[in-house]
Amino acid sequence: MPPKRRSPTQQRSRETVARIVDAAVSVLSDVGYDQASTNRIAAAAGVSPGTLYGYFSDKDDIVFAVIERVVEGFGEAVAPALRGAAALPERESTWMVLDAVLTAIEARAPLIETFVDRVPAERYAPQLDQLRERVSDVAFQLLAARRPGVPVADLERATWFAVRTTEHLVVRYVVLQPPIPRDAFLDELTRTVLGFSAPPA
Repeated sequence: MPPKRRSPTQQRSRETVARIVDAAVSVLSDVGYDQASTNRIAAAAGVSPGTLYGYFSDKDDIVFAVIERVVEGFGEAVAPALRGAAALPERESTWMVLDAVLTAIEARAPLIETFVDRVPAERYAPQLDQLRERVSDVAFQLLAARRPGVPVADLERATWFAVRTTEHLVVRYVVLQPPIPRDAFLDELTRTVLGFSAPPA
């Protein structure tokens, strides 16, 4: 049975929503959360405020849609490295995954900085938790395969530390831009993450 075709109205609605979200990404990156009014976003999208309110209830509703897009795109960007990690030696696979995470964050640096410093954390916590859970599941499976016989509780602890530490340090590296070469940062982060997953003495 052939897939249903969207009506022209449905297609226009999707396109309008996409334009508004695109405009919000640009406005948030340029002026930050506080200055990103719905009027400014509507103007950037080339729609009237009334049209914008036909799709979004307020600014936070738009920001929520932006965050969903960022989180979804981040997961898609990192997925190939996560899939390929199992076939590589431990240090190489860890470095590859961390490099993919850093690259994905760098590609979204202005928005990441806006979210970290200007958007109340509770606005995007549910989406971030979903992404963190997906990454943690994969990290746990990789670790379990490399550490047979290690108790589940120890694997869960190592996974929690590795994922949370990576999240914090990568975001801060991108936002703060310390005078640390990129490869040196990845080397140090790789050693740190591998330390969490080292077999018990």
